Amino acid sequence: MGNEFAAQVEHDLEKVKLILDERIKKMTFAFYAFCRLYLTILEFIGKKNFEKIILHNKEAVIDLVSNLPVGFDRNLVCKFLQITPDQFNIWNSNHLFRCSISIIR
Repeated sequence: MGNEFAAQVEHDLEKVKLILDERIKKMTFAFYAFCRLYLTILEFIGKKNFEKIILHNKEAVIDLVSNLPVGFDRNLVCKFLQITPDQFNIWNSNHLFRCSISIIR
């Protein structure tokens, strides 16, 4: 059992070293700022209202997630936006292959 804790401490120490690395300090700061903003928004408007806003702004969500920089994890961003990656893929497919003369919007 002690070996498990030692291995976990070693693993966590590597994570801390990575977080404190000067080369990614700005990215880490930006990520924490984003997390604080996200939690503040959820507290301010509520989870249900947040989900409604995302649903009503599908096009903006599609553009945001589709144009993420290479280093961003799409699945993590979808999770923050309270949608599943599968839901995003459906929205994106509908967006990409929409018929402009269809009566269905």
